Amino acid sequence: MGTDVFLIETKPLTISGSDKTGLIQITVGIPEAERRVFPKNRQRSSGSVATKNFSEYLDQFGKGLYSPEINRKRNGARRSLKTDHQKKMKNIHENNDVITMLLNAGIFPEHAKIIQDKVSSDSQQDASVIDKLENIFRSMFDSGVSREFLKKDSQRIIALIGPTGVGKTSVIMKMAANKHFFRDKKTAIISADVYRIAGAESLRAFSDLVGVKFLELRHSDELPAKIDALKEYEVILIDTPGRSPLFPNYFNELQNYFVNDPRIEKLVVLSATADIEDIFLSSALYTLLDPVGLVVTKLDETSRVGKLVSMQNGIGLPILFISDGQSIPLDLTPVNGYYLWKKVSSLF
Repeated sequence: MGTDVFLIETKPLTISGSDKTGLIQITVGIPEAERRVFPKNRQRSSGSVATKNFSEYLDQFGKGLYSPEINRKRNGARRSLKTDHQKKMKNIHENNDVITMLLNAGIFPEHAKIIQDKVSSDSQQDASVIDKLENIFRSMFDSGVSREFLKKDSQRIIALIGPTGVGKTSVIMKMAANKHFFRDKKTAIISADVYRIAGAESLRAFSDLVGVKFLELRHSDELPAKIDALKEYEVILIDTPGRSPLFPNYFNELQNYFVNDPRIEKLVVLSATADIEDIFLSSALYTLLDPVGLVVTKLDETSRVGKLVSMQNGIGLPILFISDGQSIPLDLTPVNGYYLWKKVSSLF
């Protein structure tokens, strides 16, 4: 769900078992999505393998759009991420069973090769290939990083950034209402969505329903005063405007929200249903804002869950949380390597 959701119905949610009180089921609607039309010379396939790595997108992104200072930062990030992609591609043999499985799961070729090498070098002689892969996924996606993020005691100011339609608004709802996140904290929500009609109304209705403070922001220069007015709140969640990363001046617009307050922690929200090359393209912009991690949504809507491996390794940021369903607040959880491996292996 994007920020264009609208509230349809609310009702108490009864779930068998302990510690499930106080939950509310929220039904919302979204306008029918506009059909995407791609140029004839750009064929899209769910089974296609990405041919560009993240550093190449970072290199091409924003040329001519930004100030010299921003371009220097972009170029520095590009140099730090650049890899000998073509050389690695030559070493990949797609007829290999492990490589084929990983590619079919949506993993970027060079990351599939890294995993294959780890399997080959694993000294556990009694372990099967599947067991070795499971162990690799467990070590790759460490839920301890997510728990550390949630355990911080100081006032938290967390902004969700990302393209339109990836589900930033629903992630904020889930964070505010889920006891494993911030339900038991004194929480406020700030909506900075100024582009969509009634973009903030779903958050306003939700906030009234669950009893959290709600503020609406019309201009980025209002944010310091809004935050200052919320000194008594333990958690402040900020829903930022979602636009195409190619939209002119979008980076500068987003940067204006954060430039004067280093306390703001940015989380990049990405959809698991997006093409891996589009994910890299979007992320090339958002990494310039110094985010602390990724939130990946819509796992229930993709058959290529393995692309999360390439998101984390290619972008260079840890995946902290995943959203695997549409239930608010239950379907947002810390990342779990075993859980992701089970979803990937079920496709083999």
